[in-house]
Amino acid sequence: YETIQAAVDDANEGDTIIVCEDQQLNDGVVIEVPGLTIKGFDKPTVDGNGNFSVFEILADGVTIADLGITNPEGDTGIESGDGLFTVPDINDVTIRDNHLFEIGQGGGIAGIDVSDGNFTNLNIIGNTIEDITSDGNLWGMIFDGEGTITDSTIKENKIRNLTDTSSVTGIDIRHFINNLTIEENHITHLTADGPADFSSAEGICISSESITDLDIAQNTIEEVETENGFFGEDIK
Repeated sequence: YETIQAAVDDANEGDTIIVCEDQQLNDGVVIEVPGLTIKGFDKPTVDGNGNFSVFEILADGVTIADLGITNPEGDTGIESGDGLFTVPDINDVTIRDNHLFEIGQGGGIAGIDVSDGNFTNLNIIGNTIEDITSDGNLWGMIFDGEGTITDSTIKENKIRNLTDTSSVTGIDIRHFINNLTIEENHITHLTADGPADFSSAEGICISSESITDLDIAQNTIEEVETENGFFGEDIK
């Protein structure tokens, strides 16, 4: 196949697509095939080429693994959920062992963005998100839509070297929570370096309005700081 999207469009439920070479996309990859796995061989880099996101997950059972993902002129590396005024149910998604770097320009940038949706068994494990600079709100991971996160895990991710002029957060959870584990992540070198007095830097921020069974354990959070605003906070 000439493009990842062409392979996705021709795939059947449960198929695996192996990406062997670096790719520069014309359009972001939209995944609507249940049970589809997209994984890299020897960690090739997929460049989003300025699209909003590199990968958008809209189906159950999807796995994205072992890829380098960059999008210097876009907004997001991997997005899951709708974000278009609906709240879908999406189950059994895995995002693991990817290297996300140099995402975005301007503000409102995220390595991984979990948007509107009810997610069950969402597993974000072993990813590295690093070397991102933006101008007005930056997240390593953000769960920023309507819906509930159920029976899910964020584990063993490395989030480092993120800099923003206003606010920067390693992991930001705004969905309702019903059994979520955040453990053994390493979050370091988050800096809000702008002149604004209200700038902020946070390692893990939980602002969910409904929480049942949240476990935050054995995370390493270091060097989270602001130049001029609020003191950096490890967990808020």
